[in-house]
Amino acid sequence: MNPNSVMSSENAFLAERSFMNGQDKLYIANGYHLEWKEMIGEKMLPFPQMHSKMAHLEDTVRSSCRKVYSHAHDFNINSISNNSDGETFISADDLRINLWNLETSGQCFNIIDMKPSNMEDLTEIITSAEFHPSHCNLLAFSSSRGFIRLVDMRQSALCDHGARLWV
Repeated sequence: MNPNSVMSSENAFLAERSFMNGQDKLYIANGYHLEWKEMIGEKMLPFPQMHSKMAHLEDTVRSSCRKVYSHAHDFNINSISNNSDGETFISADDLRINLWNLETSGQCFNIIDMKPSNMEDLTEIITSAEFHPSHCNLLAFSSSRGFIRLVDMRQSALCDHGARLWV
């Protein structure tokens, strides 16, 4: 079998599917292998036994906005992480990490602030932040300088100085 035959067939199928008219039913990703069986045959599929059921888009759950947490960041948010306590979460932008209560959308606490008094002195930004999966007091965040800092929120309200540092 030609190693590129699956890829070329897949690309041809996707290209053909993109321009087909009169398609009444759309299928989500877990069902596209069944359409391939009709189009290119069983032997061309990389995993023919997978995805034996198709789901229609009409069956999916719709989302709605329940709460808006706003006016706490000056820069684009790069991370959001739920806490294992089920009551709080963090949001992080380039220079700050804020702690939110899920029930209170109008108030947050700034727990990490890396903004210098003079923006010309800026040497690093926050790239990611995440709570520990089981210890609700531990938080890790990374920076553009390649550092990973581990913070214990029990030590201080502002946690940017008492962090353990990994390079």
